Amino acid sequence: MGSIEQRGKNSFRLSIVTGYDEKGNPIRIRETVKAKNLTEARKILSKFESAYLSGSLLKETEMTLR
Repeated sequence: MGSIEQRGKNSFRLSIVTGYDEKGNPIRIRETVKAKNLTEARKILSKFESAYLSGSLLKETEMTLR
């Protein structure tokens, strides 16, 4: 499930929770986009979520072994 946060007049931050770390904190992928209004931002969020679920969106990670 994604969320939208308005950052400026035509700027929105999209956020998707992809999982949780060993302490229970959510792991998020975020992207800032330009959109005319909230409705357009929701459409972009839908495409962003589908890209993540299909596997076409890759996130660079830093792996730490404990």
